Amino acid sequence: MRSLAPGRVPSRRGAAAFRQAVAAAGVPDDRVHFELFDGGHGAIEYRHPLAITWLSGRPAG
Repeated sequence: MRSLAPGRVPSRRGAAAFRQAVAAAGVPDDRVHFELFDGGHGAIEYRHPLAITWLSGRPAG
């Protein structure tokens, strides 16, 4: 396995496992946006417009 930043691989695996659990629980794909991207928990403000755009198109409830 190539060398990655500490915590990088488990985070991606955990995120993928969470998405699989959400799907297994019956949540429809159109109710979830799942995307893996390079980066950590900091300096990801550039992702906010994408999230807000997706969320604003969702019906309430």
